[in-house]
Amino acid sequence: MKNQINCFIPFAGVAQAEATVGTLRETNLINKIYLLTTELLKEEIPGCEVLIVPALHASAAIRVVASRSDTAYTLLYTKYTTLELGLFALERMIRIMGDSGAGMVY
Repeated sequence: MKNQINCFIPFAGVAQAEATVGTLRETNLINKIYLLTTELLKEEIPGCEVLIVPALHASAAIRVVASRSDTAYTLLYTKYTTLELGLFALERMIRIMGDSGAGMVY
């Protein structure tokens, strides 16, 4: 179960992004992490690609996410707070999707 998820997270600041990226990197499931932002970033977060979108919830942003979703699973995080995952949360979501055939879990 390696590198199965491309993650898209909104950029709200370096501290928030670094904490969320660190949480995601703790699993062995992540392929790529994309930071969604409405403007150029002065800071760089190692291991992340920046995607400039007009607004987080805009149709154009969803099209950008869809164009980069080239793995078995896509994680789209829509909050500006730090993501905190429970124990084996992503593994459980993948198992539920596989077992149920669901197109989306949340």
